[in-house]
Amino acid sequence: MIKITHISHIESLIEKHETPVKANSKGDKKNIFILLVLYTLQGVPLGLSLAIPIIIQNMHLSSFKEQAKFSLAVWPFSLKILWAPLVDSLFIRKLGRRKSWLIPVQYFLDIIVDGWALTMLKKQNISYASMCNSAGQTFGIFLGYNLSVLLISESFWNKWWRTSPLPDGIITLQGYFYFWGIIYIVITTLVAIFKYEKDYLTEFDAINLGILKTYLLLFSIMKLPSIRMFTIILFTIKMSFCSVDAAFKLKLINCGITKDEIASIDLLIIPLNICLPFLIAKFTSKEKPLKNYFNTIPYRLLFGVILATIAYLTPYFLVQTGSLLITYKVFLVLMYSFQQLSVNIMTLTSMAFYASISDPKIGGTNMTLLATISNLGNAWSKTGALWLIELLTFKRCSNGPRQFCSSLNNQNEMCSLFGGTCEVFIDGFYIETIICTIYGIIWIFIFRKIINNLQSKNVKEWHVEIKSKEIY
Repeated sequence: MIKITHISHIESLIEKHETPVKANSKGDKKNIFILLVLYTLQGVPLGLSLAIPIIIQNMHLSSFKEQAKFSLAVWPFSLKILWAPLVDSLFIRKLGRRKSWLIPVQYFLDIIVDGWALTMLKKQNISYASMCNSAGQTFGIFLGYNLSVLLISESFWNKWWRTSPLPDGIITLQGYFYFWGIIYIVITTLVAIFKYEKDYLTEFDAINLGILKTYLLLFSIMKLPSIRMFTIILFTIKMSFCSVDAAFKLKLINCGITKDEIASIDLLIIPLNICLPFLIAKFTSKEKPLKNYFNTIPYRLLFGVILATIAYLTPYFLVQTGSLLITYKVFLVLMYSFQQLSVNIMTLTSMAFYASISDPKIGGTNMTLLATISNLGNAWSKTGALWLIELLTFKRCSNGPRQFCSSLNNQNEMCSLFGGTCEVFIDGFYIETIICTIYGIIWIFIFRKIINNLQSKNVKEWHVEIKSKEIY
């Protein structure tokens, strides 16, 4: 057990007060802006990881199994907790605990921001950390995903902006990577020079832990009953939405929607995604964020079923003209906007909850642990969903209804050899969506009381007890 003797002023940052402290951005506007910029840079590579599967699917119509393999690319981001204790234990004091890592590491494309957000903002403004995370990452994802897809698209620029067709877009994907590499270097240098990091160690050297002690502290946090139960929640809830989250856009491409149209649809709702955190920041600072998170789940399940239905009907509507086609596109955008609204509300409220229960003394470890658990739950469920869709999909040869197509025994090649094509007669995407939705409904009834109980716990129950200067 880890025990450190010292009760200090910093402890007040994590204590609950009987009278809620009202958030006030006055005096923190510069810090909020800096966090927005840093979280935007965090969102850019995430956006690029979303853009590349869309580009691949549009060019080659890759299988869902191949997409599942590529989805493993985001797993390292989800495992950042493995080096979070290093951020809290190894640093150059003169430079600052977080800047010691953010500056050199960001030069090589990575970010360490979660823990800094807890100490950069004033005590009453901790709820703004989730706002900065959501709005910044959303804008970064837009820059890495929507903007990149449109800028490199030959068809988009030839159709809407050029008087005569030309090959390629206005920039290559390689050139876009170079551009963002330069932006990272410039912004990182500016942060290194002009942003001062608060030094809590000036008065509170007792919380300066070594590497081994910090990892022991991490394990102690993970053994807390509240954390263990919360881990189960975050690891299991994403299975309810994984089919639509992972494959809806890929399914639209298979049904005839182009990558440019998908990027344009996302572009329409970007303003809502960016403004939403600011609109409900005060709401999440007053209400119980975990309860709001839970209450949004049924709506996300509903909109997921609606989107799957839209995908199923897409081939029919794409051959229509006039008002029927326009009505379909408007309904698609509207339902997708509502689904994304529910996703962003859950993200924002969960981040607000992480910030409210995290210990600022070990913010880089504590805050990142919670975010990592959520990211891992999201990553494994999406990878599993893409793989399972391929397993649940059944095809047969057009030349023989009883001849099934399978890549395992070269049946696809045999079908092509005899002049036929493999056609889907049972689509795994829709089967999986039904299974996930039923699972989500059952999940709601199982975890309703558990979530209410976690929300009502005192913040101290989420922290490792700190009482003695010795660790043993």
